[in-house]
Amino acid sequence: MAASTMVIGSSEQAILVRVRHDLLECTFGFIHAASDHINRRDIWHFISSFHCSNLCLVELWDFIEKEELFEVEAVGANFTWASRRSDHGPIVSKLDRILAHDSFIGHWDSVSASVLARAGSDHHPLMLHCLRGTPFQSRPFKFQVACTMDDRFRDLVCDSWSRPLHSPDPIVRVIQKLKRLKGELRIWNKQVFGLIST
Repeated sequence: MAASTMVIGSSEQAILVRVRHDLLECTFGFIHAASDHINRRDIWHFISSFHCSNLCLVELWDFIEKEELFEVEAVGANFTWASRRSDHGPIVSKLDRILAHDSFIGHWDSVSASVLARAGSDHHPLMLHCLRGTPFQSRPFKFQVACTMDDRFRDLVCDSWSRPLHSPDPIVRVIQKLKRLKGELRIWNKQVFGLIST
């Protein structure tokens, strides 16, 4: 069955597209947020309105935390934007990211991203790769003790746990940190450690 796509919303800073394929329906957001924080506020309200949420968000990281999104790490260049405006050489930064919800990642056997070559822009495009070898089956999260033997595991857990959350309730913060860690471990299991839950 061919995928169907429909633009469900657009603004000066974003385009939202709904994609349906087989039993999967998901929304993709293509965002080019304003550089000043006053105008940038509008984009988070706009996106939240399509996610059936009444969030009043100011910045990207708050939005990511509230919507429980995780970054799909991209292979390729370490930066996604370059400018030659400096007298001291090029300025490079990682401005572009692919963010996904755990439920989207769980639909696929493999989710990855690549940084592509620039063509006519100062931004490198990103390509999302989603592969499914078997019909969709919801897989529960399972912790594998073998993960702890990988040297990168401790760094992943420490990094995830040390990033701040802004809830005043400590119990809510612990629950949110556990959810965030679960999603990051699921991605890490698929992309770095290997799919070992089969």
